[in-house]
Amino acid sequence: MTTMKILALTALIPLGVAAGTAASAQEGPRGPFGGGMFEMMDLDGDGGVTLEELQSQPRGMIARADTDGDGAVSRDEMIAQATARIDAMMAELDADGDGLVTEDEVAALRDARRAERREEMAARMFERIDADGDGTVTAEEFDAAREAMHDQMGEHGGRFGRGGGHGFGGFFGHRG
Repeated sequence: MTTMKILALTALIPLGVAAGTAASAQEGPRGPFGGGMFEMMDLDGDGGVTLEELQSQPRGMIARADTDGDGAVSRDEMIAQATARIDAMMAELDADGDGLVTEDEVAALRDARRAERREEMAARMFERIDADGDGTVTAEEFDAAREAMHDQMGEHGGRFGRGGGHGFGGFFGHRG
């Protein structure tokens, strides 16, 4: 990645995060909380973000919010964008549809997302360890993954140790 692209990403990602609430009425695939930022940067909707798209983010955000096409965003257009975002948030948070968001509903959504992330992480880890892709991790595959993890941690100053068997050695406090 070139220095120009890195600088553009570094400058525009915070802009996208800050402008996400007012500039994007659509939900991304991850919902109104943190989702949709990539989609917001992908101005032409082709599934990729070019340097030109990154550099034109301020114009793109204005264009998305400018519903009457006059080249400017009015207070009413901003309110409409914010209202759409709030409606999307309410739809996601208000599990029982009573128009109120309770601590229990927020906690339930948070817990569901955590569980989903754990499941995704476990699936990715399993796929990495299952070297031959047959859906079963053998002792040899497990040991190879453990060794690779140990080697990687050693490169980054971590302490994994080389315990015997199928454990993770020093990771659990004992050293082999």
